[in-house]
Amino acid sequence: MEKDTSLRLLVMLRMVPREPFSITADLLLDKLNDQGYDIGLRTVQRDLNRCSIKFPLVTSEGEGKQLRWSWEHDSDVMDIPDMSPYTALTFNLAEHFVAPMLPPKLVSQLNPHFNRAKSLLSKLNGTGWKTWSNKIRHIPRGLTLKPAEINPAILETLYAALLQDRQFEAEYQKKGAEEIKTYLVHPLGLVFRHEIAYLVCTVKDYQKPIQLAVHRIQKAELLEEKANKPENFKLDDYINKAMFSYPVGEEEINLKVRFFGPAILHLFETPLSGDQTIIKESDASHILQARVQNTSELQWWLLAFGDQVEVIEPQSLRETMKEVLKKSFQHYAT
Repeated sequence: MEKDTSLRLLVMLRMVPREPFSITADLLLDKLNDQGYDIGLRTVQRDLNRCSIKFPLVTSEGEGKQLRWSWEHDSDVMDIPDMSPYTALTFNLAEHFVAPMLPPKLVSQLNPHFNRAKSLLSKLNGTGWKTWSNKIRHIPRGLTLKPAEINPAILETLYAALLQDRQFEAEYQKKGAEEIKTYLVHPLGLVFRHEIAYLVCTVKDYQKPIQLAVHRIQKAELLEEKANKPENFKLDDYINKAMFSYPVGEEEINLKVRFFGPAILHLFETPLSGDQTIIKESDASHILQARVQNTSELQWWLLAFGDQVEVIEPQSLRETMKEVLKKSFQHYAT
């Protein structure tokens, strides 16, 4: 028995994408048949023509002059079913926190949903929903810097290369370098860290992944060739090896540190590692021990405590800290 016609029309309308994407009546028919609607192509074509009178549906000509259907790009189309307050709030938060990490074309596709969410929340007078988005904020740890500027056209090429697993040619200027070099890039993943976006990739015929700061890419040209991916490469594994903390050697270290005063208190609540131990030495000091990866970031973190911390072990790290502090003292002494 055929399902209700009105329900079929709603299902069909949800299958039509927003510009610049489109779909043919043939493909809509296949999708509707898959969902149990026993209809023919002429019925789908008739339904589309009827709906285009009431809704902002547009057509374009595809291969073989076949009509392709889309929602108008900027149309304020109500969701079917209508967006709930919970969904509206989710879109509202995603616009602020997630959208900067998405491909520009995808964001343009989501903009009507973002606008619809804001419109719906603004109409919920007398409820907490209207002001909820003004009550949630995310503050990054440490000193906040302005995000590095990225050329939108380069970012678009980058996302296309990642999504399609294709190579691209990049003109890249290393930090502090005057010369701009050209690289054949095989993209593997994109990582956002603080104010910087990093492309994890291999270059030329090398198999070892490296990082390119996206804002230092001066030019990018997408190529047809498929990107080469190192065997068994996983972005999460790469990150978990502390590659974004700049490892100092490959071995973990048994860290032993003396903290003075209240500097250690936050580490009772947010441990440095799973095996961390803290022993009270006196009213004025504690000893922390933990097995961690030796990284530049660990050294920067320890140095940030100033005179409230003393590295005891390993000796090599203690000597490194002494040299850094000695040079720092010399700057101030002169």
